[in-house]
Amino acid sequence: MAKIERTIDCGSADRLRWVASLGEVHFFAHSGGNRLLCRVSRDYLEAANDRPRSHEACVATARAHFDRIRRRAAYLVSIGRYEEGGSVLLTAEDW
Repeated sequence: MAKIERTIDCGSADRLRWVASLGEVHFFAHSGGNRLLCRVSRDYLEAANDRPRSHEACVATARAHFDRIRRRAAYLVSIGRYEEGGSVLLTAEDW
């Protein structure tokens, strides 16, 4: 049985960016030589921190929980759970 690779390189939490039009925090990771958009939904951030009130609070929450976010994104990659278009989306169900 082949080993499932769960390692992705997410870089630094300093690279997290708020995307207002989607209400998400985004960062890029690298997995298997591919660049991968990772999206963290506002409801995921609300599950982590009782309703961050501003985009700055959302980014701060994502930075505070970046290790957990990185591990969950790696798990989603390992099971092949991608959104249409190839991104990985973390939602409240993933908290």
